[in-house]
Amino acid sequence: MRASFLLLTLLYSIALMLLSNVQAATKEGWELSLGLGASYSLDQDITLQLKDQPDITLNGNRESKPFSSPLYYGARVSYWWDDQAIELEGIHHKVYVDDALPTQVEKFEVTDGYNLFYTNYAVNWRGSLILRAGIGGVIAHPDVIIEGDRTFGGYQFAGLSGQVGVEKEFSLTKHWLLSLEGKVSISEADININQGSADVPDTAFHLLGHLKYHFD
Repeated sequence: MRASFLLLTLLYSIALMLLSNVQAATKEGWELSLGLGASYSLDQDITLQLKDQPDITLNGNRESKPFSSPLYYGARVSYWWDDQAIELEGIHHKVYVDDALPTQVEKFEVTDGYNLFYTNYAVNWRGSLILRAGIGGVIAHPDVIIEGDRTFGGYQFAGLSGQVGVEKEFSLTKHWLLSLEGKVSISEADININQGSADVPDTAFHLLGHLKYHFD
């Protein structure tokens, strides 16, 4: 996954350079966006706080597997005025730990997923780049097996998250646009599982390509 993320970063960087001379017009009104791409999470310790048992720390490599079902994706609705916007955004992010699991832990995934929801403020900077920052929360859907006891399902509000990002867009037609976006999210989630809870912090880098529709 790390190699795939680096390759995607390179391809996005090349595309961004090719589009560097394309400037967006002044933005006004409603806009819808759907994006696909990939994310890369830093390897941070996960702590399982179990009932009547010692805590367990997971320190294996994290994966996000963006191209495995269910896919990584993002969606956003924006309202623009005077080149600034308020937005609602959702990102279907995922967390897998497949290696170096303790013997008690047979499976640890948050894959339906480690969902990020934000309220953003965005600015169309000099008609060239869109800068945004957002605050919101994590809606988690765990799939965890500990000593044969499986926790699966149950979407839950698990914690807070924040993001910053930069986006480059260009027009296809009057209403349709494409864009490339890079962002960083920082999240803290305390996820309920059958055996207790899982403290799952996440710092992730995201790359997305968006298809956008802008209403007059």
